[in-house]
Amino acid sequence: MLSLALVYDGKAAMILSDSSEVGALSKEFQDELDFFPFPIMDSSIPVGEVTRAFGYTVPAKAPHVALSMEFMDYMASVDVQTALAQQSAQNRGILPIHRDVDAAALTAQAKQGLALVNGVNHIGLQYISSFGAAGAPAGGGRLGYSAYYAFNKFLKDTNNLDGSLATLEEVRQKAFGK
Repeated sequence: MLSLALVYDGKAAMILSDSSEVGALSKEFQDELDFFPFPIMDSSIPVGEVTRAFGYTVPAKAPHVALSMEFMDYMASVDVQTALAQQSAQNRGILPIHRDVDAAALTAQAKQGLALVNGVNHIGLQYISSFGAAGAPAGGGRLGYSAYYAFNKFLKDTNNLDGSLATLEEVRQKAFGK
């Protein structure tokens, strides 16, 4: 949210971010924002987008698996997916997963986001936010914060790529035990 605050305060014109925190902003400020794909730097690399996955899970040994699966079916239905996508103030960053959702019912930002993800060769999950909770070096109490710390450190000193990569590798090894 810090980088978004810089845009809000007029200290930055653009940030590299997803749209998950936009819902916390006033509607007037949300309407001023736009998002677009990261510029292509190497045309030999297939175009992709990095995103978060939002969903529900049911533990294998849950006491009411059948009822839980009914709830999952309901949440994945066209009606619920449309309703979630239309709640622009709270869910500006959530796109419907159901292919039969009528795009005409979506907000302008959701239509733009849907067109963006539908037009790429592959979609990947966010690397930085995929770290689990555990002790972490310099960046804070969670490994994800350490990755953010390393990335921000790199942005402040782009001449120290090797140091930033070493910090990220240390975080990755702690997170995945490899």
